[in-house]
This record gives sequence, structure tokens and C-alpha cells, in this order.
Amino acid sequence: MQEIKRFVKIFKKLPQGDSAWFLTLRQLENQSELLPESIEERWVFICLDQKTQAIISLEVFHHQPNCHELLEFLTQAIENPIAEAKSNLYSPIQLQTDHPFLSNCLSSIHEERQIPVFIQEAVSNIEDFIKHLLATLSLSPPELPGLLSISGITSQSLIELCETTSKFYQKKPWDILAVEQIAHIKIDPPGTTYYVQVMGEANLEYGLLIFQDKNDLSLFYQFSHDPLAHLPKYGWYSLTYTPKDMIPEQDMRDFEDHKCEIASPNAYPFPMVYSTESMRRPDKNECRIMGLIIQVLNDLLEDQNTIQNLAQFSSKKSQINIEQDGQHFQIEIFFDSIPPLTKNVP
Repeated sequence: MQEIKRFVKIFKKLPQGDSAWFLTLRQLENQSELLPESIEERWVFICLDQKTQAIISLEVFHHQPNCHELLEFLTQAIENPIAEAKSNLYSPIQLQTDHPFLSNCLSSIHEERQIPVFIQEAVSNIEDFIKHLLATLSLSPPELPGLLSISGITSQSLIELCETTSKFYQKKPWDILAVEQIAHIKIDPPGTTYYVQVMGEANLEYGLLIFQDKNDLSLFYQFSHDPLAHLPKYGWYSLTYTPKDMIPEQDMRDFEDHKCEIASPNAYPFPMVYSTESMRRPDKNECRIMGLIIQVLNDLLEDQNTIQNLAQFSSKKSQINIEQDGQHFQIEIFFDSIPPLTKNVP
């Protein structure tokens, strides 16, 4: 078939590497009572490099995909790799899968390129990686409302948020900051300090988490394997970079209608607010806070001396002034390690 021929052809162009790829197909389950019960069936196809844990392809289907669909998406992923995989994309020494169906799909690679295909369970670290990834994806139902349906959020603010988040993604702050380096960002007005963790060091999920209480951050970090089971009092803001299939449908239409800048086909901005009461889209003020925080991080990462200091776990307090929507904000920022938990876990 045409999909198989195209897949084999593009596969042959890859330079030979020394790592194995692991491929799996999993059904995505609704893992939280806070999400709508009417979420339709979803399947996730994952292909990753076992050596680097870099995601080569990640696609979400609203039906159980057939072989040709999977090969087509994998071919597209190789032709247009996500930023994190692009520099390390090599032909694997072998393909491993825990799914006999995928083994049959990949038989053409074995025949044409003599790359062995094995059926075996994922090794423990890869399985843990996949479970974490699936848990994250399960929190992003496409039935959520679009940002422009939220009172006070305008098309211009949506465009500006996309520009700011795209710039942040291109800077790859996760290559500079370790997850233990927490940004303490005081925004005046209103004079509130936020505690910000940049995600991406583990090549699992890219973006940032924003907390209003140091203890909430410590609690989240302590129970990062199952954060929804230990939701902190104030919850957290989340801005993640997400594949288009996990973005609310209305957001996708609005991104296209307003020609918003998107960092990558696999990195659409997805802001959310998680609390003990609900999982919801941010309101106008919360979107503004996210935008200001990302903007101040963008400004900070323009300075090479600052980047060098952060890479050496050295940080000094900086002050940055920002104008947004005709309003002046004075922002103070410094970095510190994750604070210890100072209150009892509920």
C-alpha cells in the first residue's frame, strides 16, 4: 500500500543510530471525577527512543486506529519531527512493541531495512514514563470551552498569549533550568508572589506550573506521581505545550481564525487551572498573570550572563518593568530550590 511504501522510503533516509524505539497503542481513560463523564473514546499511539526517552511520535485518535493510519502518522513524525527529537532522530537498531497488532504493521521495516521487530513488555522506566504521559493526557479533554468563551478574554489577548508562549518555547528554558530551580515572581500590582516551576527537563511534558503558596508547590512535588490525589488548597495554574489533538476544538478554530503564532505542530499552548473544586480554563486575570510570568521569563532569558548563572544554579534578584494593556507592572524575580513541606499533608 502507498502508506507502507512511503514509510519505508522515509525510514531509509535516516542515519543509523544505536538505540531502540519502543511503540505502543493505549486506550486513554478518564482518570478524574472532575472531568466530564461524556468524554469519547480516545486511543494514544506513542513512539519513543528508549535511550533518550525523546518522543518521536504521539498521536491521539478518537477511534481505534488501523495499521495504515499509524504508519502515516509515524511517517509524518519522522518527516517533521518535534523540536525535542529533531537533533537525535536516527534509524533504530531495533523496534520493540508490546502490541502484536503493531508488530504486524512494522513487518515491512524488517523486510526492507532488516531492522528486527520484537514483541515485549516495556522496561520499567519506559513503562513509568508512558503511564505518566497517559495520566497527563487524560487531563486534557477536548470538550473544554475555548479561551475566547471566557468573559473578558479578547482575540487580541489570545494572539498576544500565543506570541509570548511561542517565544518561550523557542528559548527551550527546560534546557537551562532544572525542575528544582523555582522562580519566585512578585507581580505588583497586586503585590502577589507566584512560585513557578518550568517543566521539560525530563522530555516528558513542556511548559510551566504556577503556584500561589510555597507549601502547595512542595506538596505537588512530593506527590508528583499522582498530583490529583493531593490537590493543594489553592491549586495551580498550568501552561503546557500540547499536541493539537488534545486542544479544545474551539481553541483550535480560534487559533486558525486569528492566525495565532504556534511554536510547533506538537506544541499548542494549553492554559488550565486545577483546584479542589474543578479543572477549568483560566479567567481573564489568570490569563494575564500567566502572560506576565512568561513574558518576564522571556526577558530574563535574553541575557547570556543570566543564562550562564542559572545553568550554574546561581541567581540574583532582578527587577523588570512591563507594560500590558496600558497598565504598568513592576516585577521582581529570583530563583531558589523547592521549599520544604512545612504543613501536614491532608
